[in-house]
Amino acid sequence: MSKRNIFLKGADISFVDEIETEGGVYREDGRERDVLDILKDAGVNSARLRVWNEPSFDYCNPAKTVKMARRIKDKGLHFLLDLHYSDYWADPSKQFMPKAWVGLSFPELTEAVRTFTRDVVAELKRQGALPDMVQIGNEITNGMLWDQGRVDGEWNTREQWSKLGELIRAGVRGLREALDDSDDVAVMIHIDRGADNEGSRYFFDRLVQMNVEFDVIGLSYYSWRHGSLEEFAFNLNDLARRYKKE
Repeated sequence: MSKRNIFLKGADISFVDEIETEGGVYREDGRERDVLDILKDAGVNSARLRVWNEPSFDYCNPAKTVKMARRIKDKGLHFLLDLHYSDYWADPSKQFMPKAWVGLSFPELTEAVRTFTRDVVAELKRQGALPDMVQIGNEITNGMLWDQGRVDGEWNTREQWSKLGELIRAGVRGLREALDDSDDVAVMIHIDRGADNEGSRYFFDRLVQMNVEFDVIGLSYYSWRHGSLEEFAFNLNDLARRYKKE
C-alpha cells in the first residue's frame, strides 16, 4: 500500500539524537530499548525530524538529520522532514533568517532556499533515507525568512504575500530537483491555526490564489489558544473539502 494511503500516527523524534548523545536512554517496563522500537510497537508508523540550517550546537543540522533519518527508514517508518529555514526554532512569533543568508537580495534568497532544499533532500536520498513528506517551512502562518517573506501586521501586503509564494515555490523546486520521476514525496504547507477556520482559510486562500503547489495541509493545534477539539475537527474537514488536499 502506498504510504499516502495509510493513516499516519506520528511522533517528532528530533530530540532523540541529543538525548542519547548526552547519556539518556529509553526504557520500557524497566528494560532499555531503541525508542523507535518502543514507538513502533505502540502503533506509531511515522516520524518527523526538524532540520535547522546552521544551529549553534551539533544537533538538528543537516548531517545529524541524515543520521537520524537512516534510523527511521531502517525501521520501515514513514518519514516527514520539517525544514525550518532558520538556524533555530521557527514559529509564528519568530522566523529568523539563517545567519548565512542575512543580507541576500530577494532573488539570492530564493536561490538559497532552492539549493538548500535540493542539497538536503539529495543527500537524504543518496543515503537511502528519502523523506516521504516534506514541510516547506514550520508554522509559516505569518510568513517565513523574516522580513523578506513576512506577511503579518504591516507586512500583510500583496507584495509580501507574493514574496512568500516565491519562497515556497523555491523550496518545492529544490525538492523536485532532488527527485527522480519514480520518487513519491508529498509537499506539506504547515501553519498553526488548528481550530481557527477563518484564519486557516485566509492563509490557504492566498496560497491557492498564487498557484502555490502543495499536497498536504499541516496544522498545529494548541487547545488553550485555538479552540475546542470539535472546532479543530470541523476545520480539518472543511479545509480538506475546500482545497481537496490531504
